[in-house]
Amino acid sequence: MRAWFDGFMNHLRVDRMSLETNTATTEKQDFYHRMAAADATDLAFTSRIQSSRFFLGRLILDYVNELKQRQVEPCQLAMDFSDASVLVWAEIDDDDESMEDQLRLAQAKINAQYSQYGFYLSSTIVEKSDCLSIPSHYQSILK
Repeated sequence: MRAWFDGFMNHLRVDRMSLETNTATTEKQDFYHRMAAADATDLAFTSRIQSSRFFLGRLILDYVNELKQRQVEPCQLAMDFSDASVLVWAEIDDDDESMEDQLRLAQAKINAQYSQYGFYLSSTIVEKSDCLSIPSHYQSILK
């Protein structure tokens, strides 16, 4: 505990120096401004944004790594995200039950890992013969 506290205090000293010398990032300046103003709503909002960035970033990386580990490569893969969830659009070959099963298992594993923090992954799996385009608000990962 002592080592953690010492490290924390060192980070605060570095932050103080960067604020005093105007070398702190805008994000860091905003954070300390909110702390100094003691605006609980702003602090909660900032914490929510940071939490979402952290968990959704990790969730996406873990999902992609899970697909690689399972050697799953759908024909198309796209994603969209909100504050607490990642939406996956996967197109697979017709009647590829094995690929569909692996995609669902990967989703289940990720949800088991992140649901305790309030973050989820939801998949839409379509087949080539469905002739559906990736929704415009999704970002293509594979083509």
